[in-house]
Amino acid sequence: MVKGLIKGKWGGVNTKVVAGLVAVVVLAVVSAIIAPGLLKPSKPQLEFQKGIGYVTWSKGGYLTEGSDASLLEVKELGSNWVAVLITWYQTTPWTNDIKPTSKTPSDESVIYAIQKAKEMGMKVMLKPHLDLMDKSDGSWRGEIAS
Repeated sequence: MVKGLIKGKWGGVNTKVVAGLVAVVVLAVVSAIIAPGLLKPSKPQLEFQKGIGYVTWSKGGYLTEGSDASLLEVKELGSNWVAVLITWYQTTPWTNDIKPTSKTPSDESVIYAIQKAKEMGMKVMLKPHLDLMDKSDGSWRGEIAS
């Protein structure tokens, strides 16, 4: 038997083959223990959103120096998001005449506000609103489509 071991044989089995199989089994066991921790998909980091709803009630309201100063102040307060509000109007909750008015910011104004906020490193969300022009009967926008 000892003579067989010296020649690389043990009971008719090649010791190199046995050593290779043992190495494969050890590697498989170690991989099974270590790999699950390494292969777990990483969870995306959630970003805290600190921001404001940014509003104007005129066509060129976002184009003014005052608007730029307001955005800068918001940024300096630590905001990282701005919700740019765009309001369109309908006459009453029961009409279907939805349209911009003189209180609706122009496309140029909205684009400018978006660009300005992004230049300051903030992210932007558009926030469309629908409001009523005629509230004389006591109705409010919560009644739209009721």
